Amino acid sequence: MQAASYGRRQTGRCLPPDSVIQSLRHDPQYFGCAADVLHLADRKCSGRRRCDIPIPDSDFERMTPCYKDSRKYLEAEYDCAQGK
Repeated sequence: MQAASYGRRQTGRCLPPDSVIQSLRHDPQYFGCAADVLHLADRKCSGRRRCDIPIPDSDFERMTPCYKDSRKYLEAEYDCAQGK
């Protein structure tokens, strides 16, 4: 694992900017509320042939500063290494 972030970072494909309620546009607990979860993702995935992390994940949920009921997502970067 190279990087892993869990939360809500920005509008985009899944959440078009025009669908966001005006009062939430600048709320730091609604957007920009992601947490670095690299150490957790690394523990769950590194060294394995396959890795599935169902979202929401209770370990990641404890880390994020986002509102409890907001929909969050995982962004991860990784490299696959050939086994020996």
